[in-house]
Amino acid sequence: MCYPDESSSLSLDCLKNFQGTFIIHVGELIHTGTVTASIQSPWGRTTSSDFQVNLSSKFHCLLQARIPSFPFSNDYITVWKRTRVVEADGTECSNARAAKIFEDAENGEEEEEESWKDIPAEERLPDVCAPCLKHLMPEPE
Repeated sequence: MCYPDESSSLSLDCLKNFQGTFIIHVGELIHTGTVTASIQSPWGRTTSSDFQVNLSSKFHCLLQARIPSFPFSNDYITVWKRTRVVEADGTECSNARAAKIFEDAENGEEEEEESWKDIPAEERLPDVCAPCLKHLMPEPE
């Protein structure tokens, strides 16, 4: 998705119907920061807040890189992978079961059985910090 929308439901509708494993997003996201000072766009100017919440709940970010931007924007390319959901015993949920868990959560319903997202260590982004805080980070081994 490249600059899908700021306030319409186009991106969210696409995401809810998407059955694939990977999503590539180009634009601003709340976690990449936005340079907009406007109270109307705290989530960025390229993708709706509902899409971003839904994306972050069902996918995990594998890559995040700044790209050349339009003036007054902070654009990134990000690559996301659908997050595996596992049951309390560690077995993977079926796609239908995972979809039901997320749908129930969106509707405010809690399930009795425990389930959680399983993100393998090799798919987790490394720690990063702004240069002004580099002294707080451990030295690489």
